[in-house]
Amino acid sequence: MQFDELQTQWSAQKEEDMYTINQEALRQRVQQKMVKADRFSDFMEKMLLAIYLIFGGGLMVFLPGREEQELAPYLIMASMLLFAGYVTYVRMQRLRASGTFDRTLAGDVNQAISDTRHRVRISFMGLLSIPLIALFSLYHLWIEDKPVWVLGLVTVLFFLSFLAGNWEHRNWHKGKLEELLRMKEELGQ
Repeated sequence: MQFDELQTQWSAQKEEDMYTINQEALRQRVQQKMVKADRFSDFMEKMLLAIYLIFGGGLMVFLPGREEQELAPYLIMASMLLFAGYVTYVRMQRLRASGTFDRTLAGDVNQAISDTRHRVRISFMGLLSIPLIALFSLYHLWIEDKPVWVLGLVTVLFFLSFLAGNWEHRNWHKGKLEELLRMKEELGQ
């Protein structure tokens, strides 16, 4: 190739767009993230509702028949049922809000961000429930004069579950939210 030909090709390439955005691929990626955020939020809500209702409801069924009437199991039951009520309330808010977003690229990104923010709040609420239930459980074990090693083992298990939940909250749920916020910023919204 001669220098003139190279220069002609170079000039032709400079006039072309260097990058083109595949709008359909971008839209599919955003919709995929929106659907994934919605499904995961739905799964988390249902899982937490099942846990809180099964254990809280189970305590409600079995506690009244006991001879010893201690306060701690009733506090655990009440807190689990309150958490179930809170999850139900925020679930209704999320479902109501999901119909308010535009069916555009920007609307899909905003809905994915909204669902992920909701998931971060639910995750934080679940994380806060661990120490509360741990305190009530340890109090109950202490009242029943359980050996110190049992108290220690239960404390370690609750502590490890709190650490795992905290790691999940910070690295998974908040990480997904930050990823979506970066995507929104890149799209120039």
